[in-house]
Amino acid sequence: MEAPWTPEQVLSLNRFQASGVYHPFTSAAGKELLATAAGWVEVEGGPVVQTWAHEFMLDGSWQAMGLGVR
Repeated sequence: MEAPWTPEQVLSLNRFQASGVYHPFTSAAGKELLATAAGWVEVEGGPVVQTWAHEFMLDGSWQAMGLGVR
């Protein structure tokens, strides 16, 4: 799903990034990305480098898979 994302979706995305479930989204420079309403950024306030995420990451359903947070 493409950005923009709601505050709830941003929270789910950032929790997913921190969960260790899969390899996190990273930039071309290898930095882990941070979800914002506008899309993924390398650092807060930085430019958007990616505008999509998988739906299961956005809606929190990944948590129902029994996957914990690292």
